[in-house]
Amino acid sequence: MMFYIANLSHIETRANVKGYLRHELPDCLKGCDVVVIPARVHRKPGMTQDDLFNTNATIVATLTATCAQLS
Repeated sequence: MMFYIANLSHIETRANVKGYLRHELPDCLKGCDVVVIPARVHRKPGMTQDDLFNTNATIVATLTATCAQLS
């Protein structure tokens, strides 16, 4: 995650780029106008494309559901 924060924080903007852990998700999304989701899981040995898709889909589903609850 710190990799993404470092890459996004150099962009010339007035926006404040911060990183949050899973349990901090509701707090970090309150009042947001834009949410960038660069999260993904890398493919591990023995993992099928379906396994990878399902894992990444779960991450996105959790984030979007929380965004919807707070909007």
